[in-house]
Amino acid sequence: MSNAAKDALITEIIDSFTAPGFPGADTDQSGLSFDRLLSPCVIGGLTLKNRCVIAPLAWIGSGTAPDQSAKRFYLERAGAGLLTTGPIEAARSGEVRELQGWRTLNEALHARGARIFLQIALDGSSPAKCVALAAVVPGLFDGLCLYARGNDDNALEIVRALRRRLGASVPILYRASLSPAVTESGLEPGRKPLPSLAQRLEELAALASAGVDAFEAGLGCVQTPWLLRPAAQLPEGCFREAARALKAQLAVRGLPRPVLAFGRLGSPAVCEALLTDGLCDLVSLDGAGISDPGWVQKVSAGEAETVCPSPLPRYPIPSGSDRIAVIGAGCRGLSYAMQAVDAGHRVEVYDASTRPGGRLARFRSAASVEQRRLLQWLLRETAARPGLTLRLGTRVDAERLKMEGYDRIVFACRPAELQTPNIPGWGEQPFAFADTLTDAALQAWRKKHIVILGSDALACDIAREILDRGGKPVSLLTEKPELLAGEPESDRSWFAHWLKARGGMILCGCRPLRMRRHTLFYLDLADRKEKHVRCEAVILAEESPAPLRLYREAVAQQLAPNIQLL
Repeated sequence: MSNAAKDALITEIIDSFTAPGFPGADTDQSGLSFDRLLSPCVIGGLTLKNRCVIAPLAWIGSGTAPDQSAKRFYLERAGAGLLTTGPIEAARSGEVRELQGWRTLNEALHARGARIFLQIALDGSSPAKCVALAAVVPGLFDGLCLYARGNDDNALEIVRALRRRLGASVPILYRASLSPAVTESGLEPGRKPLPSLAQRLEELAALASAGVDAFEAGLGCVQTPWLLRPAAQLPEGCFREAARALKAQLAVRGLPRPVLAFGRLGSPAVCEALLTDGLCDLVSLDGAGISDPGWVQKVSAGEAETVCPSPLPRYPIPSGSDRIAVIGAGCRGLSYAMQAVDAGHRVEVYDASTRPGGRLARFRSAASVEQRRLLQWLLRETAARPGLTLRLGTRVDAERLKMEGYDRIVFACRPAELQTPNIPGWGEQPFAFADTLTDAALQAWRKKHIVILGSDALACDIAREILDRGGKPVSLLTEKPELLAGEPESDRSWFAHWLKARGGMILCGCRPLRMRRHTLFYLDLADRKEKHVRCEAVILAEESPAPLRLYREAVAQQLAPNIQLL
């Protein structure tokens, strides 16, 4: 492992990822003041109206001219003091004229008091190409943001070249990884040794001397994607100590520069705490900060508690006055019900559980602070809508639905993909579906060797719930070639890292063959060899067939003019 991976601070930060989030993460946002967050800040002579920064995901605003969706994204978030374009490759310097397509949008942002930087992705690009692309900044953008996603070996040369071309009047923000050496796999073949934390801080101080006006302090590199773009499971404010270390190093060198904290910053309370405690000077928003367009406006208006903590699915619901039954009071069901009421309909939400929230309520240990806050937000929003009724602890059937005579029935449950394995010995060990897994069963099984059949987020949540309750290491087994297919790479790699640290196993591309004496035998589809794993209980990471059977009954009996499955 590289030197930087062994640095005490880096180790401390990574170890903290299994601890509770930064103080303030669970704080009630109502009644708080956000004086520091909303105060002005200066970067290289440019005054920002507040300390909120939005650097969008790569697919937003990364073209040489913004499309309509990018324009809408930026204008909706003009409450932030600073925005940046998405990372534009320096290799596209030949298309510099097309960047004039940003002019109209940038002028509209200026009219709202926001500022915008052109973001250039370095990735080993030559200084000449960076300078050619940056030449358009004066008169079009308010500054420059440099982003190295893994290779910034020539960053010092690039910054010096930019200062020679642009002079001192154009602010430069550098998105820095505090330690690109953090990796579990060691150095790649042929790659030069990576710097220690102390060496990396020296490099960033040299960039400040060369003309960088502000830094965003992150952690990790392309070898550790769960750090490069923080996984959803990491605590809020997870890179706060990285910002503190960089800020302190620059101060010691007599090079004070504004430092942006980065890493799951969507809670206004957490952002204010970071700034007030002096860990950073600005906050780079993600999560709720990006998903809720009115984040800054709500905080400014004293309505921080109304910030939506996480992106919600949007459903195409036409306006009307239908009576709608929603089966399932999880986040999908509550989101649909809320949007349907806003469209003029009357909605009743049924759930057999006495606790709303679906998976978030069943597997509380696996839910992040952000997810718990989302559930609280949904419950508050649904309670505020007179046309929405929650019928918890109510197991609805076809007869009840027919008697009620709804105009529309919506099943907020997913169709089961897994079937009970038809293999010899099945049933010898206790098993349960995810939605029938009770607290009592979890408590009774936590000292058993459990195999979870499944590969999606639900399977991972069950594993986290079991291990957080002190259970024995679990095994996840699936015929699919990879875990969490379709989920962000950061989430997939983080879970693999977390489960390995807890002694668990991920068995992808494996087909169950038979059960015998607390052992599950399976076929490894890659090498076609039979293998086995200890198994004293099995959990199928699917909802039980009951909701899907009710859906099919509703369709067969035409219990409503409109029946849909979310």
